[in-house]
Amino acid sequence: MFTVTKEFVDRLFAIMQKLFPDLPPGRGCVYYSVAAMLLMGREGRELWQLQAGSAHWPITLDDAKEFSHVSVVWENNKGRIIQALIEEKLPEMHIWLGNYTQQMIFDPCSGYWPKMNPELNLLWELPDPPKYLLCTKEATPKGVVYECDKDAIELLYGVFLRPVMAAIQRRDTKKLFGAQS
Repeated sequence: MFTVTKEFVDRLFAIMQKLFPDLPPGRGCVYYSVAAMLLMGREGRELWQLQAGSAHWPITLDDAKEFSHVSVVWENNKGRIIQALIEEKLPEMHIWLGNYTQQMIFDPCSGYWPKMNPELNLLWELPDPPKYLLCTKEATPKGVVYECDKDAIELLYGVFLRPVMAAIQRRDTKKLFGAQS
């Protein structure tokens, strides 16, 4: 049984730094998650499935405050989805990996939550999230929510997965991921 290890995550982050050195913090969840899935496959490990939907990380445990969470909220809004497609962007959604066998969540981008939306100058009162999240859905930190959405997953696989994989494959991935065995 494969468990995401620190060494695996270190390899993933080193690969991502070489593939996409200018990727803004917190803006590459789809690239990190797809690269993690590819790396797992290259290493002959159990494959995890891409998940898509909404995610929320608390910045305070005081729900009475105006801003209590940093969130990426999926809305199945056809107008916004079409606009994102026209602009060749991913609609607002968060991407992570799930393992149905182990009932685990792996978010390689959880450490970027405090860096998202710096223009809002939000005061992050809680300890920073870990560099990556690996846990069962039931064991997520207090206030952290990951919500899969069937339509978001279908849009990810049906429309966005091919261009993201092509962007990764255009780089010299054999050197980075190692030759496929």
